[in-house]
Amino acid sequence: MGLDMNYEAQVFVDTEDLSREDWLSYRRAGIGGSDAAAIMGMSPFCTKRDLYYDKCGIQAVMDEEEDNWVAKEVGHMERGRTMMGRFCASWGT
Repeated sequence: MGLDMNYEAQVFVDTEDLSREDWLSYRRAGIGGSDAAAIMGMSPFCTKRDLYYDKCGIQAVMDEEEDNWVAKEVGHMERGRTMMGRFCASWGT
């Protein structure tokens, strides 16, 4: 039994001309590669609960007993995106 590794990725949505809000809406509608680590419980940036809340559009209430240190440090998701942008810019990506 061999694996057929000759495949092409399917493009479900052309994101080139989408607004940020539309892009986030499409992103929340499914599971992408960047969600895999959270699903497996291996992400330092996002817990399974964080991912679930994001996909459902639920605003998480900050819990003082939070296990996710990134959630404590970053707080609001938008601030996290800003910090990630700065991090990527500092590495030249």
